[in-house]
Amino acid sequence: MEAAWLSFVAWTVRFKLPDPETFSHNSEAMSNLLAAYLEFAYGAGKPFSQGKMAVLAVQDRYRHLRKSLQAAWDTLTTLEN
Repeated sequence: MEAAWLSFVAWTVRFKLPDPETFSHNSEAMSNLLAAYLEFAYGAGKPFSQGKMAVLAVQDRYRHLRKSLQAAWDTLTTLEN
């Protein structure tokens, strides 16, 4: 799961986006950032599991966001179908 977290953070650095830590108490912003990452990863041909692991890594790191990442989960559902 750590690799998925690092990949997510590296993506934010590469595209000069805010550090995910800045959204640790803003579930909507974190969910939207994750959704953008998922769309990028899908477009880049990354395995679906990499995106799912990124969402799980964020939930593991910020347990208080567990039930608040709806946009990210909705994006995963869309990409899975």
